[in-house]
Amino acid sequence: MRRAGLILALAALLPLVATAATYRWVDGQGHTHFSDVPAPKSERVEVKPTSGVTRDAHDGESAKRAEACRRQQDQLANYSAASEIRETDALGNTRSYSAEEKTRLLDRTRQQMEEACKGLPQGNAAPEASAPPSAPQPAPPAAPRRNAPPGAAAES
Repeated sequence: MRRAGLILALAALLPLVATAATYRWVDGQGHTHFSDVPAPKSERVEVKPTSGVTRDAHDGESAKRAEACRRQQDQLANYSAASEIRETDALGNTRSYSAEEKTRLLDRTRQQMEEACKGLPQGNAAPEASAPPSAPQPAPPAAPRRNAPPGAAAES
């Protein structure tokens, strides 16, 4: 990760020092270094100016965006398929969402998904959230109460 950051930083500065010589060497721990000052056992390398953004950095960002899109799609599908949405706070208190609250939650999640998926290839298109699930999904088990004995489930 450090090496990628160093390479990106150097690539961003290349247009400013395009006429300067660049040297590359590997230190005793196997880390590759670049510099405009020669070091022992360094070799001069030709560096071509670029936009400062490497393909790897672009691909990594695309992968992160695609993963965020997929997570939002999954969240929307889970909310849409649930007959009831329950929320448990840090103290173990559970409350159920009303139909109106569930609708607002679905709308907000749909907007977040559309934002996360904006500009991604069509293969990452959102699934149809309004389609009924093929089989009813069971509600998740209630979280254990904070002061409950081990093995006791929270009451709804």
